[in-house]
Amino acid sequence: MENKQNLDNLLDQQYSFIYCTSNSNTNNEEQKQQLHIEEKNKQQNIEQILLNEQYLIKQEIGRGSFGTVYSALDIKKNQYIAIKQTDKQRLFKDKKLRQYYQDEIRALKNIFNENVVKFIDYFEDKNTCYLIMEYCENGDLEDYINKYGPINEDNAISHFKQLLNGFKSIHLLNLIHRDLKPGNIFVKEKIWKIADFGLSKILEDKNNLTRTKCGTYITMAPELLQSQSCDYSFEVDVYSLGVVFYFVLFQEYPYQGNNCQELHQNINKLPLKLYKKNIHISEQMKDLLIKMMDPDPKCRIKWEDIYKHSVFTNIKKLYLSDLQQNIDMQNNMKSYINEITQIQKSNINNNNNNNNNNNNNNNNLIDFQIDTTQDINNFQINFKQISNDQFNQVCQSIIKQQQLTLQFEEYINIYIDQRNVIFYSYILFFNI
Repeated sequence: MENKQNLDNLLDQQYSFIYCTSNSNTNNEEQKQQLHIEEKNKQQNIEQILLNEQYLIKQEIGRGSFGTVYSALDIKKNQYIAIKQTDKQRLFKDKKLRQYYQDEIRALKNIFNENVVKFIDYFEDKNTCYLIMEYCENGDLEDYINKYGPINEDNAISHFKQLLNGFKSIHLLNLIHRDLKPGNIFVKEKIWKIADFGLSKILEDKNNLTRTKCGTYITMAPELLQSQSCDYSFEVDVYSLGVVFYFVLFQEYPYQGNNCQELHQNINKLPLKLYKKNIHISEQMKDLLIKMMDPDPKCRIKWEDIYKHSVFTNIKKLYLSDLQQNIDMQNNMKSYINEITQIQKSNINNNNNNNNNNNNNNNNLIDFQIDTTQDINNFQINFKQISNDQFNQVCQSIIKQQQLTLQFEEYINIYIDQRNVIFYSYILFFNI
């Protein structure tokens, strides 16, 4: 009971959406309260809290719109999940906040996409609402980039494609996210997932406009930074996604400002900086970023044109060309290996005949015992080195054939075929 009361106390201070008009005194008071709550968090033994007889709370991992987020273990399924806990009393007192919270649940329940954080469950107790979601072990994108540094353009493009894929499902619901930022995108292995729909807005008609001002101002579209309310629609997410792309490539935000007014002035007066020491992006990427972050929403690139942009279409030609070169090279390698193998077999047979040793019917040149722990760096072949993951995939394909040993040329041929499959699967990702 004491643990439960302590947990309820932790929920007294929650994050809400950011109003640009908040005064400094209120912010200072909120910061003091937050520090007080964080100090109390350190004293809590939250590992002993079991929710709904299923979810074992582990630790606080962040704070989203209207709630504190914890990692937890689903003891029935033996897998980690994320739990957003929100104070019920706070929702009852604030009608607008309650509507935002309901919108988030409704959005998550209706989106089924690999690049959107998955809704798992929802339940309540006397004092708290619990939203159960997919757990992303690599944290949010902002922390990820700040930890590992910016991502080069070639690698970033495939991740940008993932975010566009997520937005396809979001737009099918006529949904505007309105708070898209690196902190609301989560990383699970190599997959990026859009999350935190607490400020999302469903438009009954795609031609409708909304006027509510909300979001995080550093990634907010300039039309939302104005002192006067204005009509807006899906184009605000285009701008915010452009800021996300920029942050991934440069590890910094395109514009800075101490407040909404200053940021708005900088966006409209300063040119977009598209260079940084030791970071180079293509002209196509520069063009995309400029169009996505156009200060004028009427001139900003439309969603359908982003998908068609040369950044995402030229890459198909690049990888198709690379694929053909790899196939040609690997086919030549196959022929070469087979020729060498036949010569070696012939020599072995001749030696066997000369020695009158015909009892050995084993034609293996090398008994290659399957061992996925082998150091692949010692396996020298005159073409691009394979990774350990690819090596393991090759081994698994061999094991499925119930072969424990194989000839050297058999291994090479299986590996080459496997590489083509891996490479071709990558091409299919781009809908070629």
